[in-house]
Amino acid sequence: MQINHDGARKAIRGLVYSIEGYRQRMRQDTAPTENSIAERQIAQEQHKLVASWSATPVELSFATAEEHIGHAQDHLLALQRLLPPPFQVFPICTLARSALEASARAWWLLDPSISARKRVARTMTDRLAGLLHANALEQRLGLEDMSSARIHAIRESARQHDFSLTAREDAIEEELPSITSLVTNLLEQVDPSLGRKAYYDLSNVAHSGLARFLSDERQLPDLVINAEEASESRHIQPLIAGIVIGMASYNRAVNRFFQIYGWDLSFLDTISRQAYHDMRIALGFRNLPVNLIRLREEHA
Repeated sequence: MQINHDGARKAIRGLVYSIEGYRQRMRQDTAPTENSIAERQIAQEQHKLVASWSATPVELSFATAEEHIGHAQDHLLALQRLLPPPFQVFPICTLARSALEASARAWWLLDPSISARKRVARTMTDRLAGLLHANALEQRLGLEDMSSARIHAIRESARQHDFSLTAREDAIEEELPSITSLVTNLLEQVDPSLGRKAYYDLSNVAHSGLARFLSDERQLPDLVINAEEASESRHIQPLIAGIVIGMASYNRAVNRFFQIYGWDLSFLDTISRQAYHDMRIALGFRNLPVNLIRLREEHA
């Protein structure tokens, strides 16, 4: 299969730069729109949850999710730089895996159905996980302790507002879901097993299991686009699967961020469709106006 590498890079950059440009413009005018989920939770609930760990805990929750989206964005931009041949399989799949992980964590924090209190608890847990990891490294390497005070502040703030801590005091209200669970939830609407399989395969490559991965007969699900295409048997090649999953997971996390902030989903849909269109052309697929995550390659 011939791939237009410049076209594939253009598709990724087009999606990321368009989203980032829109986000910056919205930041200049307003943050959450009036009566959006974010605006209501900040206005009505934030003052009830102020504590030593954060004076603006609900805003910090959204900022933390946005930070994860930024991480996914950076990994995608790095990934597209590796697309010109020869393909660098390990770094491409590693970057795609990191984009998937970051997008899944943002997706979890941006759940539109949860209360501000639960969102803050999840953010505490998310930040606590990173701080505990940093603290372990500091102790192991004999580095200056930069994390203990912040860990203590989160735990004490949780107690102040009657949040429950887990037995090991490493999570607030609920355990941090495994990354496999998070990516499964992120892609569940597409296929219940897609996230788990994609993460397994990308992780196998990232941890130098390429030979095992390439010998594995399992494929990502043969997802039907519409009834007309139901009889067409296709599969996604491993490398392309990584590019597709990384890009699509980022897009799904951004979609949830727009939803929470009350931003223009029709704009996001337009730029997403254009990016999908460009990627399908670059990869040589037919039937262009479809969801990118459902890309499939025809058998020769």
